[in-house]
Amino acid sequence: NLLFGDEVNLFRRYALDLRFYHPVIAGIVFRSKLSLGFIEGWDADHPVSISERYFVGGINTVRGYAMYSISPTLQAGNSTYLDSPLSETRVGGNKQAILNLELELPFFESAGIKAVVFADAGNAFAEGQWSDPEVSLSLYKSVGFGLRWQSPVGPLRFEWGIPLDRRKDADGDFIDKPLDFQFTIG
Repeated sequence: NLLFGDEVNLFRRYALDLRFYHPVIAGIVFRSKLSLGFIEGWDADHPVSISERYFVGGINTVRGYAMYSISPTLQAGNSTYLDSPLSETRVGGNKQAILNLELELPFFESAGIKAVVFADAGNAFAEGQWSDPEVSLSLYKSVGFGLRWQSPVGPLRFEWGIPLDRRKDADGDFIDKPLDFQFTIG
């Protein structure tokens, strides 16, 4: 700690990203991406901060689920009072697995617009956990469609995802929307 001090956030992150692109026919391109990640604290005095842990869901991971909504949870109080009610709090995982499969299709090429259909799967796992009994194959799955536009201000993505493993809260109400719209620039 002489070099960095006591307040530094030290950890080790291991990542594997594999991408494969293949032209199919008539301007259609098959795209796939596999992302695996593992993170661990430097030592007992330097655990991994919550801001560095894995949270899955959203347009860049598993479309159809709200951004960062797929994560291990803990029961925690929702205020500083000792008698506050407990609620599920997302704490992030120390491992993640994400698979994205897409077909990108020419749509309105003269305007720089392409269509996409996709299937995603992924999850974030807690320490000591390598599977998730809450969901089949331990991965949350989705399918969907969208439009991509190479606009003058940069690439725009408009995508609609359908979660195939919709989650319910303690009251039995669905957490995930049946169709989730997501948008990004860049």
